[in-house]
Amino acid sequence: MIKQLCLTGVLLALGGCRSFPSVDLPPDPLLNYRSTLANPDAAAKKVELDKDMQSALGFCKNVLNYYEKNATYSSRALTGIAVVGAFAGGVVVPALSAQATLSKSAIAAWGGVSGLANTAQNTVVGNNLGPDSFVGSRAKIMVSVQGVMESYFKEESADKRAELVLRMYSTCISNDIVTGT
Repeated sequence: MIKQLCLTGVLLALGGCRSFPSVDLPPDPLLNYRSTLANPDAAAKKVELDKDMQSALGFCKNVLNYYEKNATYSSRALTGIAVVGAFAGGVVVPALSAQATLSKSAIAAWGGVSGLANTAQNTVVGNNLGPDSFVGSRAKIMVSVQGVMESYFKEESADKRAELVLRMYSTCISNDIVTGT
């Protein structure tokens, strides 16, 4: 029975562990626009800039997905940690306590696992790795992306539009994790 309880606890703990995905760096942000620099045709430049902006938006979509996935992973990890802690404190410790022949050290160890799970949850959230931080960061990026897009569609100058394509990449690359209140 003890071995089964220990194995179950280990499996539950491992189920909450997962590495976070990464986002690949963008390609040359103005690749299409650069091909039209020698061409005086403003319409051709606009078409190529639109392609560059589509690429920037594709990159931003990957960044936004990164934050969404991290929110999901973080939520699952916190749930896994909570289940292990609840299992250790609510099932294993009482079960071991009921059997007087078992050692006190096993009871203390499982009680420690329960307390450690609570501390781990608070540490994850306290270090802005909880789901709310990732969701908040994603929302902050979305607001910035919308602002750049509004400016892009209002702008007529090819050079200014090129700057906005670069700002789009910058908006999605350089952002802060939203901290909890």
